[in-house]
Amino acid sequence: MLNEPFTSGIPAAWSVIDGGSGGGAAAKWTTANPGVRTIAAPMLVPVAVVDSDAAGPGATQDESLLTPVLNLSTATTATLQFDEFFRWFAGGASEIADVDVRSSLTGGAWVNVLRQQGASSSNPDHKTVDISAQAAGAADAQVRFRDWSGSNEEYWQIDNVTIDTAAPGSCNMPVCAPLTPSGAKPVADGITGAPMTAVRTNASGSTIDLTWHVTTCSSADHHVLYGNLANVASVTAIGAACNLGTTGSATWAGVPAGSLWFVVVGDDDATVEASWGTDGVGGQRGGTTASGLCGTTTRDNSGVCP
Repeated sequence: MLNEPFTSGIPAAWSVIDGGSGGGAAAKWTTANPGVRTIAAPMLVPVAVVDSDAAGPGATQDESLLTPVLNLSTATTATLQFDEFFRWFAGGASEIADVDVRSSLTGGAWVNVLRQQGASSSNPDHKTVDISAQAAGAADAQVRFRDWSGSNEEYWQIDNVTIDTAAPGSCNMPVCAPLTPSGAKPVADGITGAPMTAVRTNASGSTIDLTWHVTTCSSADHHVLYGNLANVASVTAIGAACNLGTTGSATWAGVPAGSLWFVVVGDDDATVEASWGTDGVGGQRGGTTASGLCGTTTRDNSGVCP
């Protein structure tokens, strides 16, 4: 659902809120590394950082970095993970590193799910936070990284921010049964078979292992379509991983950086692409025409698996 390594800096879809005073660019969230700090693997330059020390003694920090608003309405669980180094300065203003979540489930209020204060973290430190109670099932979930109560303190680095979700055992995709040879059919839903799963196999998220159900409904071939997460409402595809085969299991290598949506789609191993699935009101995801990727020129949304 979310995978952000900050490879190209802080994305435009994220929000940087400078609530402190003074310090210039060093006082707020940035990937410029104003204090020229060492970055420990698996974090890789650039990382997002608030550097109170680099901002200097005349500055104060109340700095927030917000993810895009995420639609987790179909999720039953949600897990936030990130790599970090929070260096705390003893004898200062007791700088605080907070992670907060808000959504319709919290009444729109920020709810703290992780607080760091009074000691430095490991370097590096991998955090895993269950945010299901605050975000799973909400169409408007958002996470905030907030560095505050600081003045001439130390710094907080974060990288490789991900949010993983688990979907319920059903979805609005056509119910499928055995495929006739060389067809382009919808990918099975969670009622007739296990839903699609995706597991990152490296820290950067550039390789993902995919599984999808093919026992009762499969196509002559399959491919992945993906697009910017910011455009998930319109399901606009900007790229694809082709020729995934028919086994219901494939490794997607070279996953682009940034926050993406993606879906497995059947094809006839030629030019016909199957339905991408339906939305909550029964409409075709991404419209009715072929993506034009992986050599497809025609989209057959009529395919069923009776």
